Amino acid sequence: MCTRRHVCYIYTKCGHAYAMPEQIIECDRTNCIFSPAHPPHCAGASCKKSCWQYRQPTEQYSPQLPEFCPTCIQNGRR
Repeated sequence: MCTRRHVCYIYTKCGHAYAMPEQIIECDRTNCIFSPAHPPHCAGASCKKSCWQYRQPTEQYSPQLPEFCPTCIQNGRR
């Protein structure tokens, strides 16, 4: 099912964190109302019975990178 993903990069050499804009991950399933593959004619009570009506919880993803952040590099830290 379609979901949202929130990525926040953690730079371990300086300790700074940078949150990226939230992404929408589309599933391309016909039974998900948020999917681009969901048929436009599917609506009403029958859609509510057979199709997924809610997004999955937002995925939280925080990769740790063993380097300085872009701002620190721009300011001369290496």
